This record gives sequence, C-alpha cells and structure tokens, in this order.
Amino acid sequence: MKLSYSKLENYHKKVGQQKKYLKFYLGAIGYVLILVMVNIMGTSRALDEESAAAIRSRGTGKDLLENFVVWTYPHPPPKEELDPANNEKLYCSYAPCAPINEDVNFYPEPYILNLREIINKGENLEAFHTFVKYNAWYKFLHGANFPHHVQSVAIISTISAYPNACVRTLGQDRANAVCAAGVKKYKEYDPTDANSVPPFAVQFMDMPEQYGILDYSSRSEDAKDSNLENEMQSLAGLQFLPYLTDLVDFKTGIPEFQGHLLMNGWYGGDIAFPPNNKATVTMTSVHFDDSILPTIENNLKFFEVYNANVGPIGAADTKTYDNLLSLGLSAYLSSGFVSMMSFADDEEDKKSKKKKERDSILIVDYYDDIFPGLIPQEILDRATRVKTRVPSDNSQAQFRRSFELMKVIAQARVVICFNAQTALLAMANGAQTILVGEIHEMESSAHGIAHLFHR
Repeated sequence: MKLSYSKLENYHKKVGQQKKYLKFYLGAIGYVLILVMVNIMGTSRALDEESAAAIRSRGTGKDLLENFVVWTYPHPPPKEELDPANNEKLYCSYAPCAPINEDVNFYPEPYILNLREIINKGENLEAFHTFVKYNAWYKFLHGANFPHHVQSVAIISTISAYPNACVRTLGQDRANAVCAAGVKKYKEYDPTDANSVPPFAVQFMDMPEQYGILDYSSRSEDAKDSNLENEMQSLAGLQFLPYLTDLVDFKTGIPEFQGHLLMNGWYGGDIAFPPNNKATVTMTSVHFDDSILPTIENNLKFFEVYNANVGPIGAADTKTYDNLLSLGLSAYLSSGFVSMMSFADDEEDKKSKKKKERDSILIVDYYDDIFPGLIPQEILDRATRVKTRVPSDNSQAQFRRSFELMKVIAQARVVICFNAQTALLAMANGAQTILVGEIHEMESSAHGIAHLFHR
C-alpha cells in the first residue's frame, strides 16, 4: 500500500510518541535493575567512568542493523518505494528528495549525501577520495554514466563505514540490498577508471536531461596551438552540472544545442548565436570580447528576454560588464568560475603521512624572448615552468591536458603567471599568486580582478 504524505506525517508523530514512552519505561526498568545489581554485589561504590560509558552505549543501536537507501540521480526518487517499517535512512544527492515546492518532512527524513564524510569513515577507499576530489574531471570522463558511479561509490562507502549497514538502491527490492559483510566483493571497483562498470547502476535508466559544456577544439583547428585556459573554464562550469552529455562546439554548436548550457567562458566574433528556444542557458562568468559586440547588438532581443525571465548576466570582468550596461542590459560582476575550482585536500589527505608540504614554485607562460630578465635567475632555477598554450589536439586530449595542468597549478605553493584563469585557479587552491603585467596591457578578462593577486 502506498502511503500519502499526510499519513506518513501522522505515522512519524506516532512513532515519535511511542519512542518517548519506550525510552521512559526502558529507563525506569534499567534504573531498577542497576539498583538490584548494586545491592546483590554488596558494594556502595560509584560506577567508574568506564562502566558508566559501557552502560550509556547500550541501546544506542550500534549493534543493530542499519538500513540505508541511496538515490544519486538528478530527478525525484520513487519515494513510494520507501519502507518506513524497516526504519530506512534515505541518502540523496544533486537535488532534494522531493520537488522544492513539496513538503519533504516524510518518514524517514532524507539526508543530503556527503560523500567525503562517508568515505573518510571507510578503509582502503583511495580511488573514491580521488573520484570526489576531482569530480569535475570524472564527470567529463564518465559522461551520462557519472550518476551511476556516484550511486556505487555511495553504497560501497556506506557499507565500508558502518559495520552493521545494509544498503539498497531506492526502487529496488530489499532482497537486492548489499550489506557490510560483502564489501570485499567490490574492492576491484575503481570509479577513476574510464572503463569501470558501476556495480549498482540503475539498469536501463537513461538520463532524462541533456547537459553541455563549451568545446574549443574547432577553434584550435584554425591555429597551430590552443589555450588550455579555455578548457579550464569549461571544467570549472562542469562541477555545477549533475553530469555531461554534450560537448557544444564553441563556434557552431550553440544554436543547435537543446539541453542545459552553463555559458561560462570566452566569446568572440566568430560564434554562431543565439541559443535556440529549446535550450536552457545560464549566462554567468562570461567574457564577451569586443569582436562579439556586433553579434550581441544584432540579437539584443534575446538578451533582453533573458534579463526579463532569468535575471542579470554575470560578467567575468569589468570590461564585459561595462559593455553590457552600455547596451542597456542588466549585468553583475560574477568573476570567473575557475575561482571556485578547488582541489583542496580533504581530512584524509591531511592525516596521511605520505602528504608532503607544498613548497614548489610554478611559473606559467613565461617566455625568455618576450620577457627577458623579468624574473630573477635564482627564481627560474628553483621553479618549474609550464605553459597553457600547447599544440592543438582533439577534444578528449585537450580536456585531459587541461585537467593535468590544473592539478599541477593547484599543488603549487607560489604561482607566477600572466593570465587571469591561471591566477584564479592558483588563488582558489591557496597558492601565493603573482599576476604579472600592467593592468591596461593585460588581457581584458583580468580587468576588475587583478587586485586579488600580488602585482
């Protein structure tokens, strides 16, 4: 029988009342038993702290079976499949367990899934730590299968963390629950492997929505080299999407795409625009180059409708902000999403004996022939030098190289750089960041944020 929300609420209240009465009676009985035991033993000494702690631990549920259900998909779960009689705890991620306009105080209460917290309680879950820490990259790697991997990571982490736990996927029969005793069966599963198969995927479930990020590979084909900072921006936006289904071509793909597109990134005059009316776009952390201003003017109605229906446009820099205002559009200074791309160590990393102190100096995009003598030789001798401009390649290779570069930047102690996205990433990950260049000579995407860095 399927219970309505009102019935579930009444049930929850009755359970709460019953628990109060039960606690009272059990407490009274326990008190009497303790007095009897003390009299029988013929001693009046007070219980020592160890004994008291042992008594307090009784009845807390530590030795009882804990039942969990997990739902890591970005659409409402089949709540009618919950089993209140089995006292199941529901873990959800991405979105609330019920639509935001519904009352979610059903029994049992949903818990927002915190993978880092659960993984830290388990053992031998190094790959799971990596999966969570670099989740934006693994969204790119796994595409629409990413939620299935989150489901598997959540289930295995839970049965690893709680020795009395049994977990099932919401909507599946209780007979399919996996318990802590069987955790060793899944030790070979590695969510960081592009070819790994998530053991607890909801079979035959296609993700109902499309989510895209900008792909700059076609732009790179027109040049001998490409700027990995473009892919940095796309990966920074991907961390806010539930999964990835489409790489939207920077030059031609925007009018054709019909899903959700977070339009953070760099836009120039050779872009096909605007998006079609079947797309859901969010324009924030955007940089509009001067060359695209005629395109914006020719499609001013689209931007005005966006302002009316969605809100102001988030400008990554003051020059974009000023240009939008000059066209009569509403905007705000959002800065860049790369500033929110943190690869921060979790508690497990901090406790690890293998962890080394960050002491590296990283110099990004320094060319001796362009900047002769700008950086002292003694610093050059101690530093590692990397470049964001690399020979052009296909999309998969470009994004992988960008991710690997981001990890290097995030692990440095001092970063000396010449471009805005690198500076934002370094700052977000705790590096002492030196952004080199006169403000009016710098790339316009750095305008308005240069004060955040050492100059």
